[in-house]
Order: sequence, then structure tokens, then C-alpha cells
Amino acid sequence: MKNRALILCVLLVGLGATVLFVIRRQERQASVGLTIQAGLKPENTPPKPPIAFLPPPKLAQTQIPVSLDAIQSLAATYDSRSIPALARYLENDSREIREAALAGLVQLGHRDAVPYLQSAAAKTNDDQERLDLLKAADFLALPSWREHRPKLKDASKSQP
Repeated sequence: MKNRALILCVLLVGLGATVLFVIRRQERQASVGLTIQAGLKPENTPPKPPIAFLPPPKLAQTQIPVSLDAIQSLAATYDSRSIPALARYLENDSREIREAALAGLVQLGHRDAVPYLQSAAAKTNDDQERLDLLKAADFLALPSWREHRPKLKDASKSQP
């Protein structure tokens, strides 16, 4: 009787571990799928340097909310690897999508987005949009606090 109980316990523990393994594996695969779908790469692959823009996706009017959600989720990562994916939306046909992509790049706050913004500004025909893109590029090109702080310390030491 004791042997049966022991065998039953071992089988139940093994079954539970197998179920847990399968569930976690599916969650990992789903998160990698979402990462790739959002334009990011899994963490174990090194990021490639940005190259020329991919052609902007053509969207139907019904797909705009989905795109806005994708842009927001890319911006919320605060990861510089999402810059090329966001930059693709700068050349979209929809003004709403382009504005959201610009806001997302500014939200990321990485200097790596400056060339994309300048390139998009050179390609647009709308003067106001060009001005917004160049303002965002200038803002992101500003020195960060970490870069500016040592200069302030040096300046305060030289003051009498």
C-alpha cells in the first residue's frame, strides 16, 4: 500500500511538472511571437544596426486603431531596438499614424532616432510636419543630464 501511494505521488508530481513546463513554454513562445510581431527581436539575438527604411505598411482605415496600439506598445518598451520599427510608421499614409510614431520616438528619448526623424523630414511635403520632425530631432539631440552634469560641476569649482 505504501509503495502504491509513493508511486502515485511521484506520478502526480511528474504530471504537474510536465503541465507547468508546457504552459511556460507556450507563454514564452507567445511572448516571442508578440515581440517579433511588434518589430522587436528576442533578447538572445544582438540588434542589427539600422539600415534604410522599409516601405511603410499600407493600412485600411479599420486597421488604424490596431496600428496605434502597436505604436504605443513599442514606445512603452523604452528600448532603442524598437526605433526602426517605430520609424517605419513615419512614412505611413495616415497623418494620425505618423503623429503617433513621432510621439512614440520622442517618448523613447533615444538619440538613435535622430537620423530617422531627419530622413522623414526630408521626404515630407507638409511644412508643419517637417517642422515637427526637425524639432523632435533637435530635442533628442540635446545632451542628457548625465552628459551635462560634469560640466556643471567643473563650472562651479572654477567660480570663486
